Amino acid sequence: MSGGAGEGSPVGSVGEEALRLLRALSTPPARDDADAAADDHACPNGWCPVCGVVAFVRDNPEAVQQVTDSAASVVRALRDLYDAAVNPKDHLS
Repeated sequence: MSGGAGEGSPVGSVGEEALRLLRALSTPPARDDADAAADDHACPNGWCPVCGVVAFVRDNPEAVQQVTDSAASVVRALRDLYDAAVNPKDHLS
């Protein structure tokens, strides 16, 4: 990794480490001639994160539905919390 932390680099603050991670993720990997010939995304082995997520969603629709239901519950709870904070008299029993 160019410009990133190597094995001997000291660990920095959370912000510094987050910046290092973002730099590492945004730096494209070195490509050899074989990679340059395959410009279209074709991942027959499913090792890349995009293919992994697509395969998981395709194979586990019930898990995706559970995540969607949980997210909706969190949004409802946040909305109720906001309503209670804005109008506390309406929520007293």
